[in-house]
Amino acid sequence: HYNITIPTNGKMLFGMILIASFLLKRLEAFIDSTRADGPSISYSSCAVASSSTFNSPDESAFWGRERTQEEICQFVTDAVLSVESKLETPRVEVLSAEPPLIVVHNFVSPSDCHAIITATQQHQEMKRSTMGASQETSQERTSSTAWLPESLCEQPLGRLSEKTSRISQLPTSYMENLQVVKYQPGQEFQIHTDHLDSFNDLECRGRLATCLVYLESPDEAGETSFPEFSVEIPPTQGSAVFFWNTLERPGMENYDPHMFLHVDTRLRHAGLPVGKGTKWIANKWLHPIDYGAGVRGTSTKRTATV
Repeated sequence: HYNITIPTNGKMLFGMILIASFLLKRLEAFIDSTRADGPSISYSSCAVASSSTFNSPDESAFWGRERTQEEICQFVTDAVLSVESKLETPRVEVLSAEPPLIVVHNFVSPSDCHAIITATQQHQEMKRSTMGASQETSQERTSSTAWLPESLCEQPLGRLSEKTSRISQLPTSYMENLQVVKYQPGQEFQIHTDHLDSFNDLECRGRLATCLVYLESPDEAGETSFPEFSVEIPPTQGSAVFFWNTLERPGMENYDPHMFLHVDTRLRHAGLPVGKGTKWIANKWLHPIDYGAGVRGTSTKRTATV
């Protein structure tokens, strides 16, 4: 508590009011300077609230409404820790709040990354990556690919799927089997989008969102470039990149899972050539409908691009 003496002298009172006004303006300027309104912000830590229930009314529309970078940071951190509370606290980088482009460090543990690579090598055959609904090889994409059903690496893939589900607020049954991709030196995936408007004709209705996970870092280069945002994301083991591929998202007004999904070209990206070493990544793609394991790996159903 402070004892404040009000001066009776009018000039002194007027002077104190001027000083108080000046200090208030300085305080407001300081607060404005600390606000996260820039194009990119990194959070070293977030205050973690209690775990939330999947698809609660307040969260199901999270990506369909206006949201701040602080809200995204908190939401993603809660989503990850609600599945794997013993995991090192994620560090969330919001590269863009709208359209959302999020990097989540410590998304997958090193042991789970290793387990996914080992299961792929033991049970699946790596084949030349292809592109488009026609699944043709191209010099635009020179990596090798395999598909890993959850049954072949149950616990690590279960944790990855559930964390992706909590972030996207879509059930795990809306996801494809995990695509595991290996890049050797010089191999790349040139600029592309993960969804095409033509995918609306496919049974799985295209790819709403992507969760790209770095399983093993190369010795040199191999960044993921998003030219619209002038960023090149280093392929750090255990980190994930999450983004929506379409202009339409669950939670938006008049959204319907059977509506035409337009590709968001702002999220076009490229896997830059690896310099030295080997880069392993994994893609978890989400559809607008319950299609799940019928996409790649366990079925001959018609699918989207690989």
